[in-house]
Amino acid sequence: MAIYIAIEGADGSGKSTVAKSTYQLLLEHSNQRDHIEIVSHNAFDLSSSYLARTIGNKTSSVIRYGEQNGSRIATGMGYLLSLVPYLLAKRKGRRKGVIVSDRSPWITGQVYMPKMSRAASNIMLPILKTFMDKPDYVIYLKVDSEVAQERVGGKGSGQLYSSRKDLDDLVARYDAFMGGLSTINSSRFLSINTNSKTLDEVCEESAAFIDKELSARVAHFTQEIGSISDYVPGTERASLTQKMKGAFSVESLKMRLAQWYREGRIDEFDGAEVLNSLNKNTTQYILGNFTFFAVVGISTPSGIGSLISCPVRFFWTIGNRAYWTIKHDRDRAKIHGLDIALISAIPGIGSGAHLISLYRENPKLYELVKEHSLEYIPFFGLLKRKDKK
Repeated sequence: MAIYIAIEGADGSGKSTVAKSTYQLLLEHSNQRDHIEIVSHNAFDLSSSYLARTIGNKTSSVIRYGEQNGSRIATGMGYLLSLVPYLLAKRKGRRKGVIVSDRSPWITGQVYMPKMSRAASNIMLPILKTFMDKPDYVIYLKVDSEVAQERVGGKGSGQLYSSRKDLDDLVARYDAFMGGLSTINSSRFLSINTNSKTLDEVCEESAAFIDKELSARVAHFTQEIGSISDYVPGTERASLTQKMKGAFSVESLKMRLAQWYREGRIDEFDGAEVLNSLNKNTTQYILGNFTFFAVVGISTPSGIGSLISCPVRFFWTIGNRAYWTIKHDRDRAKIHGLDIALISAIPGIGSGAHLISLYRENPKLYELVKEHSLEYIPFFGLLKRKDKK
């Protein structure tokens, strides 16, 4: 899972400018262009996604037209259309590892939507909270309404407010929402008062905040990876299921990760992301389902066994989808999607259906588990045939 950093604030706080400048500073500090992606309706030209750049250029033109001509409809439509290149750039960022975002739909929707339409917000906000990703880190650019008014100048009628009172209300909404957010997770929240600070000072502070977290992750990776040994406890008397669980346990996969790092096949940054994913409960849950599918595939007889294993995997997936949906656990429910269920019903390749979930979590982790599978699963299949003889 990528680190999703949202730079937020009311209009006039300088979100877009700070997001672009912070992104450039991070590239200078870490030289990690392959690991950092910017997501901003004002900076789609900096995205490494070709589609985001192409579509984003058109939507930015619509937004500029609305702001310059005082058309609230055109501006609002432009922001709505910008969600398409936004999501494309964000998908690219998930593969890179770090997303620096100007705005977050999860936050912006909850602040702006009740102001625009109370009725629409009652319908859309539950959907927004369910399907839009919550940022891992939030940098809040705090600004007084007087300063914001000076910065936005005459653009107010083209944006989502038409008077000073509207802007006062917007700033108050942001302060209230961000106050609650900082209380929930203060260690992942940074508030910067932009009223009396220069752009350079604000960008340096935000870049330092992000740098600190990235450095901490890399340091944790090198420390933990250095403590991993290649010792594998004996499993001679263990059952096939126990052996499979051991082969695809977090500890076993960490050993392979350490091997990759020693061989120079993965750097500290990507390694830290894989390690972070392996330590997550949802990833361990995916690995548990993957192991179950593999055991079912190996345990059933060849040929006719597909008549047993394929339906078992399919109904297991559908049943778990329904169960976790009822339990309101979105993260686990989406692991059992319809695509996973359909692929799990295919003979031969169905056992690896949850590799798709691992790819969505972290592409490097997917590669790690795939290589691990190619080594271990054929061995267990051969072991099962030898036991029969």
